[in-house]
This record gives sequence, C-alpha cells and structure tokens, in this order.
Amino acid sequence: MKMGEEEEKKKQHRVLFICLGNICRSPLAQALAQHIAPSTYFESAGTAAYHTNKPPDKRTLQICRNHGVQIEHKARQIQKRDWNEYDWIVCMDQQNVEDCMGIKPKDATAKSNNSTL
Repeated sequence: MKMGEEEEKKKQHRVLFICLGNICRSPLAQALAQHIAPSTYFESAGTAAYHTNKPPDKRTLQICRNHGVQIEHKARQIQKRDWNEYDWIVCMDQQNVEDCMGIKPKDATAKSNNSTL
C-alpha cells in the first residue's frame, strides 16, 4: 500500500468494485468513481487471481487517457476480510456475485449492489 493510502481508506465511505480478473471492468469503475467522487475511497479486486499484481488492460488505460481520468492500479483478488473493510461491494455481473457469496463471512458488514448478497 502506498504512503497515504491508509488515510485514504479512512474516508467516509469505502467502496470495492469486483469483476473476474481485476484488469478491465472493476479498475475502470474504480478510476471513474474516484474521478467523480474524490471524497470517497474506491478500490477494486477480482474474483480470480489470474492477473495478480498486473496493471490494467491496455484498453482500460486508453479509455482513461481519452477522458482525462487518472488510473493507478495493480490487480488483486478479493479476500474474505474485504467484507468487513468496505462499506459497499459492487459486483460487475451475476457470476461475480455468486463467486463473492462463497467467501462472504457470516458477520460481514459490507452492503452490496445485489440483494442476494
């Protein structure tokens, strides 16, 4: 974690975007959301560890460049503890929802964009 990121995580709201590999959809959502709502802490993760520590896909980077949106990201996989470190977990599709259900602890405090979570 970079210097200052710990302070960033303590902002009023914390949101985690989830997709499969964490190099396309969820990092783009993270970057766009941070661009629009800088007072909220956004992060992203994947349900699979296919691309751990890899940068975003070149198409995601290009979209951000084309629209003046800053993006700095290294892919990671969602962890069980994320359910208690974030206020919201936003899954990009139904398969992501199902995968996240498999690691959701009973005492999870995060809300989700899908009522089945």
